[in-house]
Amino acid sequence: MLDLPTFQDLATSKLESCLQSTGSMAKCLVLDAQLGVLPLICKFSTLKKYKVEQKCFLGESLKTQLSVLVYFVKPAPMSLNFFHRNVKVHQHKRISVFFVPRKTLFCEEYLKNAGVYGNLYISECDVDFFPLNREVLSLESRHAFRECVVEGDSTVLYNVARFIMKLQSTYGLISHICGAGLQAKQVADVLSCLQKESYVFSDIIIKEDEKISEELDTIVLLDRCADLVTPLCTQLTYEGLLSEVFQVEGEKILLPVDILPTDLVARLPANQLHYEFLLDFNDPVYNEIRDSSFPEVGPRIRSRAKAMEAAYQKRHTANTVDEVREFVKQLKEVQEEHRSLSIHTSIAEKIICSTADPCFSEALRIEKRKKGVCFCSPDLQLHCAVFTVFIDAEGTDKFNESLETLICRCEPFLKVLRLICLQSVINGGLRQKILEQYMSELVQTYGSQHLQTLYNLQKAGLLSLKAERSYYSSVKKRLKLVVPGSNEKSREDISYVYGGYAPLSVRLVEWLQHTGAKSPDAALASFAGPFFHVDQRPKGARQQSGVAQPDFAATAPKTTLVFYLGGCTSAEISALRLLSSRARGLRRYLVATTSIITGDALLSTLEGPFPC
Repeated sequence: MLDLPTFQDLATSKLESCLQSTGSMAKCLVLDAQLGVLPLICKFSTLKKYKVEQKCFLGESLKTQLSVLVYFVKPAPMSLNFFHRNVKVHQHKRISVFFVPRKTLFCEEYLKNAGVYGNLYISECDVDFFPLNREVLSLESRHAFRECVVEGDSTVLYNVARFIMKLQSTYGLISHICGAGLQAKQVADVLSCLQKESYVFSDIIIKEDEKISEELDTIVLLDRCADLVTPLCTQLTYEGLLSEVFQVEGEKILLPVDILPTDLVARLPANQLHYEFLLDFNDPVYNEIRDSSFPEVGPRIRSRAKAMEAAYQKRHTANTVDEVREFVKQLKEVQEEHRSLSIHTSIAEKIICSTADPCFSEALRIEKRKKGVCFCSPDLQLHCAVFTVFIDAEGTDKFNESLETLICRCEPFLKVLRLICLQSVINGGLRQKILEQYMSELVQTYGSQHLQTLYNLQKAGLLSLKAERSYYSSVKKRLKLVVPGSNEKSREDISYVYGGYAPLSVRLVEWLQHTGAKSPDAALASFAGPFFHVDQRPKGARQQSGVAQPDFAATAPKTTLVFYLGGCTSAEISALRLLSSRARGLRRYLVATTSIITGDALLSTLEGPFPC
């Protein structure tokens, strides 16, 4: 059975093996900032077994008396830049560096040119994807979109193809590999080459007569460029709003101390400003509310609080020894749930305050929101009662005065840029006069240092000149991207995760599952293509139509693994979970992504020149 916790055990064992190879002396562990998820995979108590006495992140000021330094670094220019500066300061120490997931020729040449190569023990930690929870794997490569689309570096695509090779060597050949977008097609092409040359890899061997995987029967590869609309929209699930409002690293969230319950604050050091809270999928409170639209969260928290109060009241009715013993047995679990509930209540209150901000409400109004989708302050509801604009593709070919107002108010640069990019993508580009007017206003208000950012956005297709026609309206109708009257509380359709807009990427997954990428119309092919489908079943078993459609007469559940190349939002994951729940246990959807993103996070990777 394809079990993601197995990947966690594998990642832990490889990390421990790397640490063991560095000897038995006390050491300082230095992690690349992009590998912040590593401590979640291997707890600090486990690291202590391998004499790890101190831990910090690359880029921070490293102050340690320990003579052994162990680095885990991504093979990226920015990470190498921070690393070699650190090494020059600590040349007298014993330094080991493990590149994750593999070392490259570029890494070695960079370190040689920096004059530090001879002082290092260099190896690699072959962990491709990190499990964030039961359904999600992440490459933890935040700059993957920029590297592929702007810099032309396809390393991450090779890593994805290599990971699929590993899956097939373990579980068998995957019947269907289909997808959308140029980067996705490139992964499929690299995978085909690797399978033909699999003899090169001693640990990844695909035999010609390899059996077909019985459970994992479909992989859907999605290029982020095939759907640039979705990440630019504001997520309206609880988990999505956590990403929008707070700093989330993997499954760890950084909370300001001033929003925490007073009893928890009392136990923290007086000078502590932030508190790291683990978003644990084993936590029953978080597990219940994470996929909920925000209007649902309040009632669900209140329901949990009432159930908890009832559990506490059982102490008054426990008369026998067995009843008292049972109550004491459950007490610790109830107390843990109570702690989690109080923190999530504080988080929800902070989200309400953040969404009451005029900038947030104006952004929602500009994006799309219909009457009734708002969930917080009366002021926000008044702003969002206005029906329409961008997602419904109305008025996207005109200069938007509301955007101009946001610029004049010096609202956060990325928030404003996100809306301009959304208008450009939906409209198939902006007329030259409008584009120049937006760019002029941005540069005059926020500074000329953003010129490089605007160039990067044009190169990535997020800002462009008007094409002959926009295909978004046709795609919107064909795939039913906008669902009028969508009820966020009923979860009848995946559109609830964005308040009436169904994520295009998830609609593409549904379409690919049922058609096998056959016969896309010109609008769909132009907006989200190219599409492809590779059928790896024996010729006699191939069908003329359909790809891995749910077989409701089957008994064994099938699995579809959806790969997002360039990042995936929490709301898209929630939508895929809904697809799993609607398949009656006969199909489940797992997610693999280069990283978890928001619109702001995606655009921030395109800011300025790439640090080297």
